[in-house]
Amino acid sequence: MTSNINFYPNNRIKVITEEGYAKSIIQDVDERTLSIGLPMINHTYIAMRQGEVYEAIYNDGKGNVFKFKIDVIGRKFEKIPLIVISKPYDIQKIQRREYVRINYTGIVNYYLTPNYPTQNLRNYDILDFNVGYALDLSGGGMKIKIAEEVKNGDYVITQLKIDDEDIIALSRVVRVERDKEEKYICGLSFLSIEGNEREKLIKYIFNEMRKTLKTNRGDGRE
Repeated sequence: MTSNINFYPNNRIKVITEEGYAKSIIQDVDERTLSIGLPMINHTYIAMRQGEVYEAIYNDGKGNVFKFKIDVIGRKFEKIPLIVISKPYDIQKIQRREYVRINYTGIVNYYLTPNYPTQNLRNYDILDFNVGYALDLSGGGMKIKIAEEVKNGDYVITQLKIDDEDIIALSRVVRVERDKEEKYICGLSFLSIEGNEREKLIKYIFNEMRKTLKTNRGDGRE
């Protein structure tokens, strides 16, 4: 997709880092660059160094959400410190339905690695997978609970059954918490999932939402 996104000062942008989603605000826009405030996670500034490449998510305020890559060009100071980044490339438009999330509990097989997988996802041996538990699910990611130590930025191959069909996805860990049992609660963002499998997943999510709404109404209407 070519860059036809409209950027405006004071619009929000999220930078995807190893620590999670870092929030920032666009301060200045010119023909070739954007200047953003120092990105923050939980009131902590995230360092962005010249030459680094990041992915970011941006809502243009008109109902369109985009995911793209940016290069860090440098820093400048205009009343506040700013990060200067390139205009986006490798742009993807994110469908709103990918954000619809449902509670989902069940077993999920997973393979954890710090390195980006180089072979086809279906070539991995299921015997090398561990067992975790899914906590919620959307078309764009999921939350799982596992016993194995995991870090932000790690990669996870997940396999779960949806309507008796295997859904295999490559994800990146974008958030990690510990629960009272000292288990790891991981927020995963899907990086790669076959188009037809994503459609099956989204269809399943919306069917479950309709069932829940029907049950809550208790009147039998669809």
